[in-house]
Amino acid sequence: MNNDPTLPASRPSNASLVGTVKESHLINYAILAVPLSPLKKEISKAEKDWQETCRLSQQKNNRMYVRAARFLQLVEKNFREHRQVCYYAGRINVSKDYLREICRKAIHCSPKRCIEMQIVLEGLHLLCSPMLDVGEISFRLGYKDTSQFIRIFKAHTGWTPGALRLAE
Repeated sequence: MNNDPTLPASRPSNASLVGTVKESHLINYAILAVPLSPLKKEISKAEKDWQETCRLSQQKNNRMYVRAARFLQLVEKNFREHRQVCYYAGRINVSKDYLREICRKAIHCSPKRCIEMQIVLEGLHLLCSPMLDVGEISFRLGYKDTSQFIRIFKAHTGWTPGALRLAE
């Protein structure tokens, strides 16, 4: 019996699993008549990166792509609590090294980068709320130390969260 709320109660077919990778938080900024602010540009860029990652994982219906799709689903659901690659490897019953190989072949980036992409994307969305300071955002994303979040955020966007918010 599966008591884990992050896993489906029944095991879906491989074809349906590949098709269910969510492309979360997709926003079409093309309809905006005003120029995009730096924050919205970064959100748009991060969403496009995540969408491309999800699209790549759905290309073929074989075991490697099914596992890549399952990995991305797990990342979307668990990135706040679990940022270790070995957690996700264990959840899809592969070794850490094989997960790295799957990700490189199926989605063209490392598992750690996929996890960080999801963290940055959620951080960008939380930055849109003026009610939350950077410390609160990093706490909501599961970081005890704000500097860790800032370091990852800057590595992926080229901006610190505070500087990006000020540019807004």
